[in-house]
Amino acid sequence: MRNFPIFSDVMNRRVGLVSFIGASSDDPELLTLKAQRKLQEADVIVHDRVIAPVLLEGTRREAVRVAVDGRLFDGATDVLIREAKALEPGNARVLNAYAVLNFAFARGDAGISIYKEALNLDPLAISVLANLSGTYLNENRLDEAAELVERIRQIEPQSTWIPVMSGWVENLRGNSEAALEHFVGAPDGPSAWGRAITHYDLGQDAASDAALEELKQISGYDIQVA
Repeated sequence: MRNFPIFSDVMNRRVGLVSFIGASSDDPELLTLKAQRKLQEADVIVHDRVIAPVLLEGTRREAVRVAVDGRLFDGATDVLIREAKALEPGNARVLNAYAVLNFAFARGDAGISIYKEALNLDPLAISVLANLSGTYLNENRLDEAAELVERIRQIEPQSTWIPVMSGWVENLRGNSEAALEHFVGAPDGPSAWGRAITHYDLGQDAASDAALEELKQISGYDIQVA
């Protein structure tokens, strides 16, 4: 099944930042300037136990360092969630950001449980509702996704999430024409992506290519549908 693209805050607000840094050498001078800057800015650093300690010497003294065993990504996600709660207890937006991280690592069930925890803290959190709806879409739980769209509509009738999520619900139900009607009213980036996919599903290659070109102009990335 096609992965559903999650837009963590339609207006591109930054609710948190997770950076991944690869080190192919134990020599800190071979780290890129950007990698060094990210390490110096980090509040929490999750690393493999076998990393050379010298690579961490330039980090902030107050930064939390956590060593994990085995596959780094599997262990890191749980640690990041725990540390995020410690840094900002009761913040539903922080939990939302790390639920998205679980989704990125194809840990759908874990992400869903974190979204629900965030909603217990803030039942009116639109971005949490929308991202949980997106996770349900990726799990093909379309009725549950649609129910969350209606909750968003009740909270904020003019939310830009509504046409985005409604479009994907209809797309995955096979109602392509209805999906296009929703996507036309969505924000520029999600609208172009949704229209590109739906036109492609309909065999309308020219319209799909036009939407992809539109998305390329918005995002700066060359994206293809396959």
